[in-house]
Amino acid sequence: FGKESIIELPADFVDQLLREHEFQVDQAYEVSSSIAELAEAYSALGSKFKYVPSSGKQAMRSEKWTKPPALWQWLCLAKSRGYTRCRLVMHGGSQVTYDGVRADPIGFDLQYSGQQGEAHNKGFYFGLSDHVTVGYNSSGKKAGSCILALLLTHEKIGWSHHGRNNQHGGVTLKEDSLWAESYKTFGLSLGNRVPVTGIDNGVVVHETNLALPLGFAEAI
Repeated sequence: FGKESIIELPADFVDQLLREHEFQVDQAYEVSSSIAELAEAYSALGSKFKYVPSSGKQAMRSEKWTKPPALWQWLCLAKSRGYTRCRLVMHGGSQVTYDGVRADPIGFDLQYSGQQGEAHNKGFYFGLSDHVTVGYNSSGKKAGSCILALLLTHEKIGWSHHGRNNQHGGVTLKEDSLWAESYKTFGLSLGNRVPVTGIDNGVVVHETNLALPLGFAEAI
């Protein structure tokens, strides 16, 4: 739950994806065990929600969203702006939010942000652990259900909330000045659900094209 982003995006890998794949195709959706397995592995580090059915009697409910224009844009930004890492994040919302992000060819649309507050300025808000999204999942789904996304970052994600030079609302440490305009982290008070005391557990993304939606993970 620290400030490092451990998923590497080597430049040659990004180039290979851009070179070998066709992105001028329609978006697609499918029930996905890979999304369920990814969400469960991520949640195993925190709240331990379950997404993978334990028996044939339970239906797989998680869904993969393939958005070729969004993926092309995301890879181009990684290449042109020098993002060498990414981080798995979660976004909880209403059913309207889930349906909207699912239908949009890019994903997150800033004109619909702020429906549950904008304490750290305009943007889309994500959990850096699975503890954060529980209180914002207002769709009637089980606790733990959320959108999974990959957020482009540098090796260390912009760390803005803690430190004597910071204030609520987005004043950032000097060391974060290179990327704090794009995104910054903050701390949410979650009672006994805070993963690590003194470590930021949320991130607000001001440039939503940095966040690539992977799909919807529905807890079971």
